[in-house]
Amino acid sequence: MRRIDLNADLGEGAGLDEALLAIVSSANIACGLHAGGPGESFQALRASAARGVVAGAHPGHADRARFGRVAIDLPAAELRALLEYQVGALTAVAELAGARLAHLKPHGALYHQAAASMDVAIAVAETASRWRLAVVGPPASCLAEACMGRTAFVPEGFLDRRYGADGNLLPRTDPRAHILDPEVSLEQALRLIDSGVATLCVHGDNPAAVELAGKVRQGLEARGIAIRPAVGNTPTRRGGDPE
Repeated sequence: MRRIDLNADLGEGAGLDEALLAIVSSANIACGLHAGGPGESFQALRASAARGVVAGAHPGHADRARFGRVAIDLPAAELRALLEYQVGALTAVAELAGARLAHLKPHGALYHQAAASMDVAIAVAETASRWRLAVVGPPASCLAEACMGRTAFVPEGFLDRRYGADGNLLPRTDPRAHILDPEVSLEQALRLIDSGVATLCVHGDNPAAVELAGKVRQGLEARGIAIRPAVGNTPTRRGGDPE
């Protein structure tokens, strides 16, 4: 049986986390600098553990005003500190919430920087390796190459974003960039699966995210494609409410 992972970016305060957790098999939890905060991270991690959804760290640039979607060039040491700070903090919150992190997926501009810059990619891969996490990112990228010999890499495609002729995502400023039609999203999902991706993402701040993810899951399962995490993990089930 063919299988694919469905993932969503959660803990960002968009209000769709619970609905998406009923659909996806993996969740990328915001680390609190580009969006969200400790409370949102805790709630998303606890809900993920309760649902049996595999959780990962979703670190981004400390730029809440622009939602971490504008590139910031940082010195190597500062970039590594930014990653370690976020992943380390989320690891501790995950333990409190009864979850355990399985992967790292950079957010927004940091994701695209890691795809195009080997220096950024190596920083991401080395951080993931130190925390024993797989890395989720674009296939055939610097990030995929940087993970070789360091940690597992999970190639990702997107359900809710269109790709250009060069294989890259269309910029968000392009009116064609966003997919809102579930049938178009399903067609793209099938193409991406055939291309070899192991996980498909829907952005948690997309107003159509729940409908898109739900319809795509139904369509994939109807075609005999099972929805399973790309990186297996078991919640610790030791967490509780913060005092």
